[in-house]
Amino acid sequence: MSLIHKLSGQSAAVLRQAAPAGLFLADALRSIVVVSDLSSHRRRLARNSRLRDFKCVLQEMRHQGPTTVLSAWRARRHYRGELRRLLDVGPHMIADVGLALDQARDEMTQPFWRE
Repeated sequence: MSLIHKLSGQSAAVLRQAAPAGLFLADALRSIVVVSDLSSHRRRLARNSRLRDFKCVLQEMRHQGPTTVLSAWRARRHYRGELRRLLDVGPHMIADVGLALDQARDEMTQPFWRE
């Protein structure tokens, strides 16, 4: 489907050649529309997520104060960086900390402002 999405600006003949065996042109064009709808949906979700994050940050700063929030962010950034370093050394190091590999990867991918 990604190959068809990349070829969306080209002619129908090229799309016919790029489509896998048994996939008709209408199906190929429909899959292009689905992929473009997904990308706009993902952008909308990302925008909503950023807005939600901003509201949470403002609320956290109001309740705890900016100094406390900034020190918590620094600690989270340091902790997630250490998890990255331990994972680079070896997956067995993550197990020594007491986390599952999936938990550590989920924690590492979060930005510093999220708990």
